[in-house]
Amino acid sequence: MKVRSKRAGSLLENYVMRIPTLEREVCEKIITKIDKEKWESDHSLYSYNDIKDFNNEQTVDSKEKTPSIDYTNFLTLRNAPTDNIIIEALYSSIKKYVTEKGGEYFKGWQGYTAIKYHKYGVGNFMAKHADLMYIIGEEDGEEELGLIDHPNKPFAGIPILSIIGVLNDDYEGGEVEMFENTKFDLQAGEVLIFPSVFLYPHKVCDVLKGTRYSFVSWVY
Repeated sequence: MKVRSKRAGSLLENYVMRIPTLEREVCEKIITKIDKEKWESDHSLYSYNDIKDFNNEQTVDSKEKTPSIDYTNFLTLRNAPTDNIIIEALYSSIKKYVTEKGGEYFKGWQGYTAIKYHKYGVGNFMAKHADLMYIIGEEDGEEELGLIDHPNKPFAGIPILSIIGVLNDDYEGGEVEMFENTKFDLQAGEVLIFPSVFLYPHKVCDVLKGTRYSFVSWVY
């Protein structure tokens, strides 16, 4: 007797949720504010083919490195009105995800990181990767992740959900791509929430026109 099953990608997609989170007018005000802040211009994220394999040998096939993308450090806008607006709005979206997707075994979460903003210009993209992060704690980059003295930091923890949000949609390209052929063209104020595990590799496609303003956070 043969048992027919859905393809793995379609099952994984069930745990990717697109949620309207911020009003468009709020997004515009945030962009105006963060554009005046200091932006860094270095990003060293590589695709899987650039990391060492299990034999500790460097692989070189299909080399892909994210070009320089402007971003704000987690600490840049910590506790600023722009940061807090998103932090507060995300709470409802995270709760919605956990309620609708968490099922029997997702009993809760402790907090989420401060906001990190990205600004993509024409030709910028984010290389394919999965959010396999280390423990968020005092010994593993807590300050870098913007958790010190932040109101959303009750305890340290391991990232379990990834959040990608966009603040505008007046650009071309820049979709979030998963599962080889699924692209999410997010609208201003929407977030994409999905598990922070190896089963969810994703990338941001090349921006073809305009500037893409986005942000990220991780639930732990």
